[in-house]
Amino acid sequence: MKLSQLALVVALAAVTSFGVVKVVGSGANGVAQDTKKETAFERVMRTGTLRCGYVLHAPFVIKDLETGAYSGLIIDMMNYFTRKTGIKVELTEEVNFGNWVMALQSGRIDGVCTTIWPDVSFTRVAKFSKPFFYLDMVPVVRADETRFGPDIQDFNSEAITIGVLEGDSTETVGRATFSKAKFVGMAPNTDLGTLFQNLLDKKFDMVQEDRNSVYQFSQKNPGKIKALDVSEPIKIIPSEFVVGVNETALIDMLDGLVDDLLNNGEMNRILDRWQPTPGIFLRVAKPYVPETMDMVAPRNVAATPEATPVTDEAKP
Repeated sequence: MKLSQLALVVALAAVTSFGVVKVVGSGANGVAQDTKKETAFERVMRTGTLRCGYVLHAPFVIKDLETGAYSGLIIDMMNYFTRKTGIKVELTEEVNFGNWVMALQSGRIDGVCTTIWPDVSFTRVAKFSKPFFYLDMVPVVRADETRFGPDIQDFNSEAITIGVLEGDSTETVGRATFSKAKFVGMAPNTDLGTLFQNLLDKKFDMVQEDRNSVYQFSQKNPGKIKALDVSEPIKIIPSEFVVGVNETALIDMLDGLVDDLLNNGEMNRILDRWQPTPGIFLRVAKPYVPETMDMVAPRNVAATPEATPVTDEAKP
């Protein structure tokens, strides 16, 4: 599906989702009455359960194929959420990068509780939480590739072909950053294994991914691909939860979770527990600068050179 076609489908779906009332019957005067549709937040409060869409991708959400048990970075975060709020988190539906918008708009899930790469184009149909960590999007090439240096603009050439997912942030970012390059679009629900395999099959020269994805693929396919050490990432990607575009109360609740995890240090402990190798997770900066003695204002203002007493002669 072309980007323009995908945008049209998403826009039409968004318009449909804006119908927030439904006819439930007629009043005493025979006039049809409308009632407001229950929001996802209201449903969560009524049932005590947050229905999550999720993407299976280590180390964020991992499923044990023998026991069916889930573990991972996001699972630790949501277990913390349950302990603090009493709200149960249910992993309701496995989604992918091509169908998560429809899953939200259909009401099958209340939110996507694994990281979705945000893009400004998605703000028409979804609302994102505060970031709880970041990933850097970097060029990924075949392991034997030697043509490129640390400057990402080496890829901005008519001779270079870049693989992207149609309608995904990899396409919007790629086309904006590498306007001269050629692009090969793949279906939005293409898994990372297929994307990297097409890179190995030389269907394109580069893909834009994060270092964790490269690490996970390389664990099973060592020495096949590499993330380039570039002087500047293609883009810094916030890791965030996502809900429906009108779900302000629900995103406020998830923002509260993120704030709590960051401010008490639990987020760093979770990241330390699950980071596969140093440097993959980029931590959120503290919202303050620790005070030092150099920053403390002098107590005796009159003794400082800047404080010159005003004499009678100097008065106007």
